[in-house]
Order: sequence, then structure tokens, then C-alpha cells
Amino acid sequence: MEDKYGITGWRKPIGYREIPEALLNSTDLGVIGDPYHTWSALLKEPSKQSEEFAILDTLFHDTLARALGNTFLLRSLRTINERLTLFRMLDFESPERAERTCRQHLEILNRIMAKDAVGAREAMWENIEAGRNHIRSTIKDALARSYLKKR
Repeated sequence: MEDKYGITGWRKPIGYREIPEALLNSTDLGVIGDPYHTWSALLKEPSKQSEEFAILDTLFHDTLARALGNTFLLRSLRTINERLTLFRMLDFESPERAERTCRQHLEILNRIMAKDAVGAREAMWENIEAGRNHIRSTIKDALARSYLKKR
């Protein structure tokens, strides 16, 4: 089941250790400001629908990948996002999950702005692992609901 959605391939990506350093050295760090304000506002007033959260989550990761200038990473990320859009929407139906994601994204951005490569790497990996674990359970729940509806 997980292979179909590309989840088993979610390992620490090639160049994972270099990602925070590359972001810290990026000339395009101005792109960090917009996501920071977005996720801060969402944390204060999480009134967005799960669809909107899923879109914003996708844009967050897309923005960081673009700031790196790594086209391979960006293409890989977009492939994963295409497969998981529906499940992300289901995942963000949980207010706790949405809040946790806001906090994780802000931690990543804070570490990048503080030029803390080690902390940024740890925060990124925590976000990836949490997302992977939640998507697994969300997929299983969605498949179970689908099966029960067919009966």
C-alpha cells in the first residue's frame, strides 16, 4: 500500500545533510519571510479548512526547495505531493495535526533565520518523520472508511 503512494521511499534524501547549509547560504532567503508570517498567523487563528492547510503545507516545502535551487529535489517533492494531496487534506482535518505542523514549520524557519544548520536539519527531519507517520495512518483510515462504505 505505501509503495503506491511513495511513502516507503521517504528516507533521508540524498544531500539531506547539505540542505540546511545550502538554505543558510542561499541568496534567496527573502522567500522565508512570507511563509513565516503565514504559519505564524495560522497558529494564532487556525480557521483554515483542511484543503487550505494542505495547499499551504505543499507551498511551504516547495518554497524551501526552490530557495535551494535544487531541481531534482523540487521535482521529487512535487511527485510526492501529487500522490499525497488527498491524504494531506484528510490529515489536516485534525486541529492538533494542523497546530503541530504550524509549530514545526516555524521551528524550521526560526532555525534557518538563526543560521543554525544543525537545528534546521533536526527540525526538518522531525517534520518529515511526523508527516510520514501521519500520512500512513491517514491512508489506512481512508482505505478503511472506503471499504466500510462499500459494504
